[in-house]
Amino acid sequence: MQYLNWLAATRDLFGGFSLSYANFAAGSTVSVLYYMDELD
Repeated sequence: MQYLNWLAATRDLFGGFSLSYANFAAGSTVSVLYYMDELD
């Protein structure tokens, strides 16, 4: 999760004004990790 926070803070592709495949990839990764109860 720290890595995703770092990516969101340093890269425009996650926090930009347009929706991209990177947003979907990050969202699905967090969703799977949450489902598997891997996030604290």
